[in-house]
Amino acid sequence: MSILLLSVLILAILMPVLRVIEYGIMTSMVSSLMEALRQSLGESAYQQFIAKPEFYELRDMQVGLVGRFVFGIFFSIIYIFFGIFIFLGYNWARIVLTVFTVLNTLLVMLFLMDSIVGYNEFANFTDLVDLRGQAFGLVIIYIAILVVGLLPLILMWLPPANRYVRQRTSVRRARNQANNPYGMPQPYAYPAPAPHSGQAPGSHPSSGGQQL
Repeated sequence: MSILLLSVLILAILMPVLRVIEYGIMTSMVSSLMEALRQSLGESAYQQFIAKPEFYELRDMQVGLVGRFVFGIFFSIIYIFFGIFIFLGYNWARIVLTVFTVLNTLLVMLFLMDSIVGYNEFANFTDLVDLRGQAFGLVIIYIAILVVGLLPLILMWLPPANRYVRQRTSVRRARNQANNPYGMPQPYAYPAPAPHSGQAPGSHPSSGGQQL
């Protein structure tokens, strides 16, 4: 068993935990802001406020939270699925997970930049509610997601992991050859046709047609 590839699987299992924390922080931020607006404006003024076009941005933010959560769970399932096959020593799983890791890293970096910008925007609402602590926590979570996403990419291509994958591949190839030592299955042996009258068993009729 490769400790490096076991670490890849453990990090893959850790990914959905971070995604759930990410969603929890973002949901808490939006809920806190909405509640602060409700208490500051009053119920009637709040209902008028949410009907204005300026409020559409906050509603779009709520829809975006669900989209980010679905995106995060999707990539988490991919990490766990291919992490299992990597732990079992399948090289193709390392290649596929490498592609998804690069894509996940680019998208998470975009989310990280958006969170840094959002940290400064939330400072404008400090008179209603201070969300800077939660925004800073969201930045830390995105950094953790980047680290957890990139570490498997490094660990699964280290020389000890390469040796383990080659060994597992050789074991599977040897097992397949042992189960099928003759390669392709042989065709069925059909019984020989019965000899013609006057023909000795095992002899073949001449190709010259009828005998005179």
